[in-house]
Amino acid sequence: MAETKELDQLDELDEQDEFSDPYYNDPYGGLGDQEVEITLFSWYGPSHIRKQATRRYYLNLGLLILIIALILIFLNQFYMLMMLLAIAFLLIVLTIAEPQPTHHVITNYGVYTGRNFYPWESKGKYFWFEQDDKQTMVIIQTRKIPYQIVMLLNPRTNQGQLTDVLSNFLANSRPPRTVVDKFFVWWKKTFPLSP
Repeated sequence: MAETKELDQLDELDEQDEFSDPYYNDPYGGLGDQEVEITLFSWYGPSHIRKQATRRYYLNLGLLILIIALILIFLNQFYMLMMLLAIAFLLIVLTIAEPQPTHHVITNYGVYTGRNFYPWESKGKYFWFEQDDKQTMVIIQTRKIPYQIVMLLNPRTNQGQLTDVLSNFLANSRPPRTVVDKFFVWWKKTFPLSP
């Protein structure tokens, strides 16, 4: 029931035709000689994946943090300990916080996600879709920080049409995994926080 209500709210937001916010209308600050910006595809999706945290999740997270914290205290790495506690706090907040609807827009200038604009010139070569916890997301590679733009799709979003629009600018392929990607995949499989 709550999921249907959330989808209906996202659909209402999708039905709005024009941007009332002038931020979206001219990302180049009124240069005037630029090509007219055309919205190619837009949708509202959740801001982040909401995973229901169980008692086991908090227990595993607490034990993992305790073990690493003891090692860091033994090595006198107090700055690393503060960073570890900050990451733990972030994980807890992300499990508690409700995802907000975020507006994603693909235009001929680039990609808007929320209030952030990423021009096509800063993009990498690839985009791809992934499934995580029953949530579909489109990931666009960039050359600059954050190196990947992750946008969650509304279950009613037309993935085929989105693929057609993005294929005009990027290749629909996952780039080879880096060493860091491989490490995090191994870590997630070896030390799952929840079943």
